[in-house]
This record gives sequence, C-alpha cells and structure tokens, in this order.
Amino acid sequence: MVRAHAISLGQLTDLVGPGGLTVLAGSRRAQVTGVVGLSDPSQLEDRAEPGDLVLALGQPPTPGWPLDSWLRRCRAKGVVAIGLGPLEAPLDRGTLALAERLEVALVECQDPWSAGLALHRALTADPETSAGRASALALNAVERSGPEVHQVIEALSGALAAEFVLLDAAGQQFSLGPDVLSPTEAEAVGRFDAKGRLAIVGLPSGRELIAAPLPHPKGGTLWIGALTENPTALERTRLMTALRVGGLGVWGKLATQLMSYEQSARHRTALLGEVLDAVSAGVQPSRSLIRRSLALGWELGSWQLGLRLILREEADPVVRRQEIVDACAAQGLTVQMVEQVDGWTGWVSLPEEPNAARVEELSASLRRAHRLWNQQVATAIGLGHVRAGVEGLAASLGEAADAARIAMTRPQTGHFVHVDRLGLAQMLLALARTDTFLTSAKALLAPLGPVDGPLSATLEAYLSSGGHANEVAARLGVHRNTVAARLSRIKTLLGVDLEDSETRLALHLACRAILSHPDRPGPGPTWPAVPL
Repeated sequence: MVRAHAISLGQLTDLVGPGGLTVLAGSRRAQVTGVVGLSDPSQLEDRAEPGDLVLALGQPPTPGWPLDSWLRRCRAKGVVAIGLGPLEAPLDRGTLALAERLEVALVECQDPWSAGLALHRALTADPETSAGRASALALNAVERSGPEVHQVIEALSGALAAEFVLLDAAGQQFSLGPDVLSPTEAEAVGRFDAKGRLAIVGLPSGRELIAAPLPHPKGGTLWIGALTENPTALERTRLMTALRVGGLGVWGKLATQLMSYEQSARHRTALLGEVLDAVSAGVQPSRSLIRRSLALGWELGSWQLGLRLILREEADPVVRRQEIVDACAAQGLTVQMVEQVDGWTGWVSLPEEPNAARVEELSASLRRAHRLWNQQVATAIGLGHVRAGVEGLAASLGEAADAARIAMTRPQTGHFVHVDRLGLAQMLLALARTDTFLTSAKALLAPLGPVDGPLSATLEAYLSSGGHANEVAARLGVHRNTVAARLSRIKTLLGVDLEDSETRLALHLACRAILSHPDRPGPGPTWPAVPL
C-alpha cells in the first residue's frame, strides 16, 4: 500500500471522535503511516509494516504474558500502535508499562470498524495520489452501500471499475449475487495462502485476481478480491489500497449482520420454546405469546406441516439459516425456520386443511428445496403430518424430528423422509430407539383393546413363538382354532400381513416395548375393549 503521509496518533483519535479511540499507553505523538486489520495475532509478521497501527479485529492475545509477547513482536516489526476492541477489564500495570518502554501505543477501540474507516480516510486523504483516490472511492462505496455484504461488494465494483468478489478459504464465492469466477477460474484459484498474505493469481481466462485476507467475525479467514485484465503496477497498487479499505467495510457489515442474526435467533428459539412448553403443560398460549408470535409472522391457528433439519456437516445454523429460507422461497414456499444447536426446526402454515394432492405437492417442493440448499450445506430433513392449530404444530414437529433422525441413516432417499410416505410398521422399525417409540407402539396396537386382553396376549405369544399356532395354544391354554380366529381378527383390526417379516418384527418390537414399560403391570392404556 502506498502511504501518502504520516499523521499523529493524537490527531487520529480526534478524527475518529469522542470515545472512539482511547490511548491507554504510549505517546499521542506517535506517527502512524498505515492501518491494517488482523484476524489473528499470527498474521503480524506477514501483513504489518513499519509505521502501522494494527487493529485486532479477531480475538487479540490474552492479557498477561501473551499480550506482552505480542507487544515485543510488534515493536520488532516497527508497529507504532495496537488497537484493541472493547476491553472487558482494564489491562494490568505491567503491560501498560511495557508498552510505554517499547514505545508501542496501546489504544482501545469501541468500534474497530468505524475507527478503521476513519483512519484510512485520514491516512490517504491526499487526492493527488493514486492511493488517495482509490481510498476515497472505496470509503464512499462502503459508506453509501446497503446493509448487506453483497451490496458492499457491488458498490466497490461500481466505484473502482473492477469486479470485486468475496471468497472463502477454498476460493469459492462467499457472497450472494451472480458468479464472478467461471468454474475454470474458480478451480485455478484453489486454496489461498494459509498465512494470510496478499495473493495475486493469474487465471486461465487471462484475467488477474488480486485478493487480500479478511477475518471473519466468527473465526477463520475470507478473501476480498478484485478481478482485472492486464493491470499495470499502478493499477495493482490502486486496487490493493481499495481492497484494504473495502475489506474493513465488509468486516463491519458481517459483524453487524451476525450480531443481528444472533439476536433474532435467540428471540425465535426462546419464543418457540414458550409455545411448545405451553402445549406440553396442556394450556393455551397466552395473548401476549400469540401477539409476539404474530409479530414474527407465525400463524399458530393455521394448519401446520412440521419440518426438522439436522446438519450432516459442521456449519453455523445462525449464519446459514437464510440460505434455507431462500431455497424454500425459490420453490414458492414461506417457511418459518428456527435455529437449533444441530440444525433447524421449521414449519409451513396453511390457511385450510390440505387434501392428499396438496400435501404431496408440498412434499415435492420441499424435496426440491432440500436438493438446492444441500449444494451449500448438507442436511437430513424430516416432515411430519399436517395437523391443525398450536397443538398440531407441536405434534407435527415431534414427528418431523423422528423422521429427520431416520433420514440421517437413509442416503438412498436423499436424506429426506416424510412420515406420510412410510407405513406405520416401517416407522416403528425406524423409531425403535427414539423417545416417541412407546407412543407410536401404543397407537399401532390400540385396536386390539387392553394390553392384558386376549388379542394382545395372543399377538405377543404368536410373535414370540416365531409364528407357531400350536405353541401359542398350549401357552395360552386355548384351542388351536381359537388362536386362528384371534389371529384373523388381529389381521383385520390392524390391517397388517402377519406373513411379512418386517411387519412381524415391528409388531414384536411394539409388544415388547409396551409389556416392558415401567407402568406394567398396572391397569394399562385405556383402549376400548374389542369383543371376540
């Protein structure tokens, strides 16, 4: 970066404004010629230059000997000042004294993003230099752009007459918008230098990518790049200056977005928890709870199709939520999505009870959306039954959670399972290790009457004997014809084929679960008795 002129640290603190920068140690007369943001202290040797003010955008060294050691490294690089984010506690006297002795100023920044932009403006304010003009254009683009990261990138592209792009560590486009790199160019970019140095990459198309490292507020490194054709040395210098300024602007937008996302996520998660707790307690949601739900667009009184998404790779549900919502919107679906530790809980609200064709259409649309977002983040998804009202929402979400756990083990279905498409016996087999298995088992066997009734006892004995009617008759002390009649009745009531091995296994699991439940040998479920 071309350094137009030096400016004192005291002048910089005045330019940033009251409370923006506070000099904790060192001289306000220290001459600053550049500013650089670091996501990690280890990037110091690669990126800092003599005369720099270094902004610790990521996690700074821990106060104590780690920070003291970093101070010495900064002094060896010729750094004149270190900007630390808002401090949770005052620095100890030993660290402040060391900074004074090494003549490296320690500065507290209440808002590193705003401070960094103001510092860049002050240091490159000379309009007669190429660096000054590039800095001014980039600063104006950042300040006039919208709140989204892709809007900053678009503004920089328009202001600097070059294609700007935000990339991840593997060289893949990170921000929204049309793809700037062709597949061949993206492959050529490959992985950037892990040490965080400036990268200049020649592409097969003849274009050149100039990229600077950018710390992600949640950790790791992104890259902000500019694409040019046959750049001169002066053009490279101009774009490098713009990348520094633009990168700081993108970092600020990302940090603001993430803070907003996290606050919204906590609100959504807490609100859904209140709704489900009310249902679990058997009470209707309060008027206040309904009002707050409506404020988020939640129509609790509608018909609901519950969804559950479980991540199959490491990802941040808060950061990636919008991708899921956008993929559903591309299929014409409005989905409420709430962040969970391992993915998302969501639902589609419907104004009236859908027929079978409409449910199938919704399932197909969600399957297409699932394929779309799976290109970005791998998930397994489960869908519940469509049910009415807030109680129905809770039930559908429970079914969706079970279905999602099944989907995790079913690559042959694309990790997509809808309970409407599974037979009850198949569901029981898949749900045998889930919390809702006992409830499902009772639902399956309910038509047989009491747990200790003749039909239930006959079915359990038949399944335990491996399907030998004579053994069942001897065990129950009844005639073989009685067993045959009861089995025929069981087949009719349950609508099952007892010759099917999977069905027999599912029924056996259900019988064993109910017979071994701690409630036994009590009165058992209040199922209606079925006469023989």
